[in-house]
Amino acid sequence: MPGNDLVQSLTRGLDILALLAKAEGGMRIKDISAQLELNATTVHNLVRTLRAKDFVRQENSSTIYSIGPRLAELAEMRQQKPFIKRAEEAMKCLSETLPGATVIFAEPADSEVMVRRRMSADRPGEMQSPEGLTFTVYCSASGLAMLAFGREDQILSLRQRHPLLEEGAPLWASPEKLEAYLEDARRKGYALHPHANDKNFTLAMPVYGREALLAAALGISLTSANAIPDTDREEVMKALSDATQSLSASQSK
Repeated sequence: MPGNDLVQSLTRGLDILALLAKAEGGMRIKDISAQLELNATTVHNLVRTLRAKDFVRQENSSTIYSIGPRLAELAEMRQQKPFIKRAEEAMKCLSETLPGATVIFAEPADSEVMVRRRMSADRPGEMQSPEGLTFTVYCSASGLAMLAFGREDQILSLRQRHPLLEEGAPLWASPEKLEAYLEDARRKGYALHPHANDKNFTLAMPVYGREALLAAALGISLTSANAIPDTDREEVMKALSDATQSLSASQSK
């Protein structure tokens, strides 16, 4: 019989993903079980495995499950391979210019701040491709850059997935304080980490795609045991600004 040599658990897992992709608002285990005519325990174990790999996510602390960020990440990686390649080149140049810095390239995907590439001082010259790594929206320079410079739909998606009062309250005393910060970031053209100090300088700048819409954020962090001189901060900002402008220009062609 054709197809009888297929791996049953894999085909069932793919059926679950296809079902969740069609469902608005996610599904419960019992509903998935009924739709696929599978035992609830079997479905629970499959969903648990898919969730461990970020292909499925649980909606907050509820019993609702939906498509996770990993699936969107894989699809976008395929579509944006040339863009990622150019981002890697920009990151390598930044890492060479600022050898003591950590460089981050992140994209808004599936209501998350997804870290696509990373280069760090402790692993010089190595282009890291973290799987399923996300940054916090309200407590990272990249996340704040997306809130400041993102499209309306991107910002709404991030805010709905990550309510300010639940995830940003420890850092932002009020919504007004956050909005004032974002407005200031827009005027300056970059998002400086709110915990930045004389020994830790972390910021992110927007990378724009077609029609001047946000495509990603390029961030850099410089840490020192001693106070970081203003000249070093200026060098970091200029290098990052040049890189984001070049990357944005390549996307608009």
